[in-house]
Amino acid sequence: MTHSSCTQKQIFDLLNKELDFVCKDTIKHSFRYLNQEFFDKLQVQRYLKLVDLKENKLFITKEFEKVLEKDEAKIFMEHSLNYGIITYKQTFKEEDYGLPFLKLYENYNMLNIALVCNLDKIHTSFRGSGFLKHRDDFFLFITLQKDKISKSSKYKNNFLDKNLITYVSKPNMSSDKSDGLRLCENIKYKTRLHLFVRKISHEDKKVQPFIYLGLCNSKSYEGNKPINIILELENEVWDELYEEFTKLP
Repeated sequence: MTHSSCTQKQIFDLLNKELDFVCKDTIKHSFRYLNQEFFDKLQVQRYLKLVDLKENKLFITKEFEKVLEKDEAKIFMEHSLNYGIITYKQTFKEEDYGLPFLKLYENYNMLNIALVCNLDKIHTSFRGSGFLKHRDDFFLFITLQKDKISKSSKYKNNFLDKNLITYVSKPNMSSDKSDGLRLCENIKYKTRLHLFVRKISHEDKKVQPFIYLGLCNSKSYEGNKPINIILELENEVWDELYEEFTKLP
C-alpha cells in the first residue's frame, strides 16, 4: 500500500517481530501465490493481478497503482487488510502450528489445505473428494449427514465414541497397495492422517466448513474398493462438539 516493491527479507523482518517463528518457505510460497502462479485459468481471468514477482521481489502492477489512486478503493483495501491482521491475531496469536499450518477445532475448506501446506501446483486441483494428500500428510474429510443426491450418500460415517470414528475410503482404494496401504497402516509408513469433520454439507444454501479434529490413526480396517476404516483420534472431541455431531437432526 505504501511501497512500490518489497523483498522476502523485508517481510521476514516484519513478521519476525510479531510471531514466534517465521517460515521462510511460506514467505516464498506466498510471494508466488500473490504472483498468481497457483491460479487456474478462470482465476487468472477473474482476479486483478496486484503484483509481479521478479527475482524474489514483488512489484506493484500498473493496474493496482490505478486502483489505489481512488480514495474509496484505497480505504476499502486498508480496512480489508487491517481486518485480516486483527482476525489472524485473534485466531492464531503468535503461535507456530508448523506445516501444514493447522489449528485444532478451526474451520477449513479443501482449498485452504493447499495454502496451509504450501502446495506447489494449481490449488483448485486440491479439492473434490474426501481424500487429499501432500507428501506424507493425508487429509480426510467426513460429512456425517449425506445429501440424498450426493454420490457419496451410500457411504456412512459415524462417531463410535469421542475418539473413534468410521471412515470410508475412495471407491478405488485397496488396503494392500499405494495410498490405501499407507492409509490403513499409517503408523508403520509414517503417514500423518489429518481429520476434518462437518455435520452437513449445506445450510441455508451455504456450503459449510469442516472442523479440524487433529491427527488420527487407523485402528482397524476391512474390505477393499472401498475400505472401511475405524480411525482413532489423538485428541478426544470436546463434549459440546461431540453432542452436536451425534445428535439427531
